[in-house]
Amino acid sequence: MVVVAAAVMKLAPELLEGNLGFAFDMVVARDARERTAQRVLKVFLVFAYLMEVVADVRCNKGAEGSTPFYKGHGGGKRCSFRGGRVCPKSVHGGNFFCVAHAGGKRCVVPEFTKSARGRTDFCVHHGGGKRCKFEGCGKSAKGSINFCNAHGGGKRCSWGHPGSEFGQGDVPCNTLLGVKLDFALLLVLWFRIRGFMVVQL
Repeated sequence: MVVVAAAVMKLAPELLEGNLGFAFDMVVARDARERTAQRVLKVFLVFAYLMEVVADVRCNKGAEGSTPFYKGHGGGKRCSFRGGRVCPKSVHGGNFFCVAHAGGKRCVVPEFTKSARGRTDFCVHHGGGKRCKFEGCGKSAKGSINFCNAHGGGKRCSWGHPGSEFGQGDVPCNTLLGVKLDFALLLVLWFRIRGFMVVQL
């Protein structure tokens, strides 16, 4: 992920040099009206998806719907929340909304609106989804190794680990990663480093 992120950070200035109008469209005043903010967000998200596709040219996942991209790169149907121009996430569970906006299967506990996880009818809080395989632990599992954060699950720092290009020969770090950097966030950070003001929704 860090290698791809570095590629995106190198690629962004080259892409923006050819289209300075886009850079200025991204810069809006804090008191911008909602309509302008939505237009900028739409342009921003399309650009972020294009950057991700360019940076990850080895993507071999199947395209969704009538688009040439898979869901993670912007293909398929998008969430219809507030008319479909606000939320960029893909639809889930046969309706027209993403999980965050009530798409997909919901937890069966009365008056509880979180999404059901895995093949269960419950959310993580009520026992749905994968559980930690450590004896006596009932917490939700994180990542592909089926353990909770306390028992080694979740994404860990790769500093000093074999096969990592970071911190070679140093003491390995096993700290749990708390922030997920996606390409949209990297683009926002790129603009902020250079003094641009990016719209906050």
